[in-house]
Amino acid sequence: METNYNFEELSITGGRFTPLVSLVETGGIGLSAGFTRKYNLTAENTAAVKLMFDRNKNAVGMKFFSNKEEGATPVAFANRGGAHLNARPLWVKFDIDHKQFVNKYTPKEITDPKQGKVYVFELSPREEKNS
Repeated sequence: METNYNFEELSITGGRFTPLVSLVETGGIGLSAGFTRKYNLTAENTAAVKLMFDRNKNAVGMKFFSNKEEGATPVAFANRGGAHLNARPLWVKFDIDHKQFVNKYTPKEITDPKQGKVYVFELSPREEKNS
């Protein structure tokens, strides 16, 4: 049996570990603590996010900025991890009934030729719970 291992220790700090994006009833987008940790997004290095929409793929894109940018939405970080942003202008501009897409999503990190690094999640209708 092999006895020479190079272990890396997991340090549990509390909060969520899964990098999720949550679309909530009020129209906001929540970023789990796992998301902000995985992509190293903090109040010190992230001030704003530009939201984008691909009509053909029904996908939302998020590009984060370290400074305030024209047309970008501020990112509000929670003390216990995670963050929140106001996405209502996105839903209004693209005439999207966001309430039908309230759900948790696992975003993909892509490199867009025009935008650079973007985090993308594709909207899918919320499944109705049986009573």
